[in-house]
Amino acid sequence: MNKLKFYIAALLMFSVTMKLVSCHDDAEHEYFLIAVDSISVPEIIQANQPFDVNFFGYVGSSGCYSFDRFIMDERNDTITVEVWGKYKRGTDSCPTAEVELGGKKLNCLVSRPGYHLFIIKNPDGSTVNHMINVQQPVSPKEF
Repeated sequence: MNKLKFYIAALLMFSVTMKLVSCHDDAEHEYFLIAVDSISVPEIIQANQPFDVNFFGYVGSSGCYSFDRFIMDERNDTITVEVWGKYKRGTDSCPTAEVELGGKKLNCLVSRPGYHLFIIKNPDGSTVNHMINVQQPVSPKEF
């Protein structure tokens, strides 16, 4: 019976510790949607071949601002992207620097040939839209 109590207490302590640690990062940072002003995409994109989309825009006014992640949702022929940043709270010593996306890369893969619309969401509700033409891969000729 004592072993069972010990295991339950250890499991409870582990669970509480993990909860505290996982919430710690959220308490230190404030997350926000980054305003994207433009993207660049390769002119030739082939189905099932990875390609990079480069993002440009303003992240923040000091070194406490940084890029965090991309969130991408692909439905039918529309690819919606959100670009998220984070701000480090609770510090008075942020490096003085304008932070930009500067061509941050998102690696993509589109499996179906045809026209696809990239929609990048901005915090003010506007979007940056870019149509891409995905081509069928060219197979080597058989001799």
